[in-house]
Amino acid sequence: MNYTSNKNTTPQNILSTPWFSFSGRLRRRTFCCRFLILTVFMVSFKFLTELAIPKDGKMTDVPIPIALIMSIYGLIILLSLYSHIIRRYHDSGRSMLDFIAICFLSCIPVIGGIVAFYGFIVAFCFGSTIGPNKYGPNPKGINPNNGYTDSYSNQYYSTSNNSSSSTINININVK
Repeated sequence: MNYTSNKNTTPQNILSTPWFSFSGRLRRRTFCCRFLILTVFMVSFKFLTELAIPKDGKMTDVPIPIALIMSIYGLIILLSLYSHIIRRYHDSGRSMLDFIAICFLSCIPVIGGIVAFYGFIVAFCFGSTIGPNKYGPNPKGINPNNGYTDSYSNQYYSTSNNSSSSTINININVK
């Protein structure tokens, strides 16, 4: 049987890999799971902010320790989200400068929505570059030189290069 388990798909590895690293690559599945987790933290941050601000809406009435804790909490969520998006861009072969450019261009009133939508599509929908790129090895374990096993469908893909053409052989192992 040519099945090899992919270490990046277990829930323990989704939670245990670095959350604040801006280098390397992050696969789409891990990104989506972590985005959902960060969304829960962002909603809780919004809820805590609503509780901390008095009914008249003046931030000057919030005690300094509570304001400091809220600021640190919000900064941690923001840095984690940006590091995940940048690592996701690295996985699709784009640089951090591409993400920064999209952030700045999304502030332009006329084209900002289109640019922000493109940034969203890159992070959530674009696939990985096959094999290693300049940001590191493929997090799925795909290397076009020696084949790989797809951990979702239990299919083994092997590649062989002939001098005149390339062929891909697909072997399906059924239990």
